[in-house]
Amino acid sequence: MPNIEKVVDLYLRVLGLTSLVAGAIPGWIAVFFLDEEMAAGTWSARFYLSLFVLMPAALAVSTRLSVQRGAQNVYADLTTGITVAVVLGAVGAFLGSLLFAVLALYIPAVFGRMDWAAIQRALFARVGWATVGALAGVTAISGMPIAIWAHRQCKGDAQVPL
Repeated sequence: MPNIEKVVDLYLRVLGLTSLVAGAIPGWIAVFFLDEEMAAGTWSARFYLSLFVLMPAALAVSTRLSVQRGAQNVYADLTTGITVAVVLGAVGAFLGSLLFAVLALYIPAVFGRMDWAAIQRALFARVGWATVGALAGVTAISGMPIAIWAHRQCKGDAQVPL
């Protein structure tokens, strides 16, 4: 199905932009306002929690754009739509976490001349695999109502726009 490729491509673009912005913000704050690695890691860990809102929002935006751009046959079958949204949500959350961490670690290390390993220890002490797994779960579960909305849009019964 070529439309699934469109959906995946669009989601990865929206996800990449979302993670790029979300990871760059604490990185640049660390460069300009923080002078020690522990503070940079702590700030990045606190900002990581914003991904619990941003990743499902990225999934919703990319789903809406996919439906508008002609990928209706992906969401016309409810089972396929939910499967695509749940898998993209889970995988996307892991990829988004990785991109967030890379930017949050390397921007202060390169531009702020902070110790990368110290920022990494501070960030990973507060954001562990359980938090990343919870983000993947939240994003995957949020894919279900998003896929149901897209299915209704494709069938023409949706009354409330997303």
